[in-house]
Amino acid sequence: MRRLILPLCLALWACDDDGGGGGAVPPMPDLPGTPLDAAVAVEDATAPPPIIDAAPPIEADAGPAPLCREGDPIHLNAEGTAEGDGWRIVGQTHSANNHDGSCAGDEVGADVVIRFTAPQAGYWRFSTQGSEFDTLLYAQLDCDAGFSELACNDNAEAGANHSEIAFRLDAGQDAFIIVDTAAGMSTRSFTLTAQPVPATAPDLQEVFAHFNEETGALGIRGVGLDPEEDVVIFKLALLKADGSPFTVQGQEIAFEQELSEVESVEGHFDAMIRGSLPPELAGFKKVTFSVRDALELWSQEHTVEVHGPAEVGVDAPCDFVGAFNLCAEGHACLDRDEDEAFTCAVITAPSLSKGDAYYNEATGALGVRVFGQDSEADARFAMIEPLDADGQAIGLGQAIGFAFTHVTEGASFEAYGGAVYPDLCASFTFDDCMQRTGGEDADRCQTNARRAMDDCAEALGLMTALRVQARDISRLDSEPLIIDIEPTPSVEDGDVCDLYAGVAICPEQRVCVNFATSDVAPICQGLQDHCPEDWSTVDLNAHRRGRWWSYRGDNSEAPNHGGRGSCGGGGPNIVHTFTAPEEGRYEFVIEDTDGDTLMFARSHCALAQAEYELACNDDSAGYLSAFRLRLEADVPVYVFVDGYNGGFAGPYTLTVRPL
Repeated sequence: MRRLILPLCLALWACDDDGGGGGAVPPMPDLPGTPLDAAVAVEDATAPPPIIDAAPPIEADAGPAPLCREGDPIHLNAEGTAEGDGWRIVGQTHSANNHDGSCAGDEVGADVVIRFTAPQAGYWRFSTQGSEFDTLLYAQLDCDAGFSELACNDNAEAGANHSEIAFRLDAGQDAFIIVDTAAGMSTRSFTLTAQPVPATAPDLQEVFAHFNEETGALGIRGVGLDPEEDVVIFKLALLKADGSPFTVQGQEIAFEQELSEVESVEGHFDAMIRGSLPPELAGFKKVTFSVRDALELWSQEHTVEVHGPAEVGVDAPCDFVGAFNLCAEGHACLDRDEDEAFTCAVITAPSLSKGDAYYNEATGALGVRVFGQDSEADARFAMIEPLDADGQAIGLGQAIGFAFTHVTEGASFEAYGGAVYPDLCASFTFDDCMQRTGGEDADRCQTNARRAMDDCAEALGLMTALRVQARDISRLDSEPLIIDIEPTPSVEDGDVCDLYAGVAICPEQRVCVNFATSDVAPICQGLQDHCPEDWSTVDLNAHRRGRWWSYRGDNSEAPNHGGRGSCGGGGPNIVHTFTAPEEGRYEFVIEDTDGDTLMFARSHCALAQAEYELACNDDSAGYLSAFRLRLEADVPVYVFVDGYNGGFAGPYTLTVRPL
């Protein structure tokens, strides 16, 4: 029988919680977790994948090693320095790209080949730690044949530029280790070490399995021993009550992917997976679970019964997915203090006392301004439904929502925001369709979205009132208000507004903006491209190096001036200005740093809206960042050096090159 390796489908609620407004609120609950890889049908996988055991050992008198494109490779054993039970070598890469590893990105880089002969059988770990550049590291059995690759690694860990690989060799067996450059053809100085490593399979001792049949939330926890503390992969199979495979259309169901939640302390590991299964997979009663370490050694399998979530009381730790446990009625699993400690908290729905509803006929935007009470002070969304003259729902025929642009603090609140209603309908319909089909029919979902957009645009011409509710972060809705529609009013310079012109229309030559790091409501104001006076900036044009511009900086003590880019950020950042001396394409590259950087550029320094962002990149070459821009002459741009999820702070080099 064939086994189907499926993705662990997740119902993620992707809404704008930063006060931007306009994002559709989906119909399903928020179930954070870890998505699995795309579906792949494989042969019966009841046995664990084989460990990489390369072909028979090469005898000492087997003749010369195969030639590489650069000639005889360096022999680590002969030319390196003995270090404990292994070797270390320092050398130079060639100034050519002769090899490509499976983990390499789009960029090419200079490389060098080092031959290694295992003095005894076992696992060997190779590392480029100490190299002066962002490395790639891979190994092949045949020096010139990429199909013989044994392992490939870009970054050994998050934020690191060195690489590590490990695999098993027999005594006397050769492997060809390629030290590659993540990007760049210049000769670089590298360090390569080879050390034998212990190899002990994880000892999985207990497994706990929970499934919430109402929501599809799944939680699996496995604990055990692992001296090397390198458990990285799990494998899960669904079973019937009698222990036979659970099947869908004759196929067994199994999951295999990297673990996202693993704690390892003094040789003990605690691994957890959380996610949501589609309805057709409900009905299984047992699971088989095992884990694998970085050397591809599998633990023993455990088969256990699946239990429903247990109920826990107020202030008790809880599972935010709702698989392992559930909070009692009237409570929700929340991280009130934003410290990643979820507990059961008392929740009440917000209430609304009055409000206004607006329609901007020129843009199709709807806007609401509401007043109400919310003891938890966590009302964040407006749920709206247009009504015709007879009070009948039109448009999608159901309430859909968007994030408020601004909410005042406190139990008594005022909130307002807007969205372009046809666009909101299309976004909601597409997301709902993709969720229900598991992302398998994007074309049909796009067709449905276009139809919804047309229906909602037509509904605006029939609309006389709006049914409005406020929704909090626990997805509790207020009782609805029925509010007559009024035309969106025009306001004066300095008045509050929303980004979609649903609540207020700014005067000509004025736009609705707020500073990227401001928590106050956006206001109508003139559009300024320069940075605020109290922001420190670096003029890259003052750091010319021949045809290039290069600045060595350090954002360790920098504030967060720029907010976030569309691809992330939000940590300490430095703002760099650059004015192209002539029109053309320019490349911006972060180099010479050990961190996981992120970089974004804007046409207007302090404005975080999408229309002012020129580029945003997280990982271009390894964990470093780069992008290319076509720039006009004498027009400044603003480049922010940040980090993935704001996690980078340290020295870096930012280089600008004309192309």
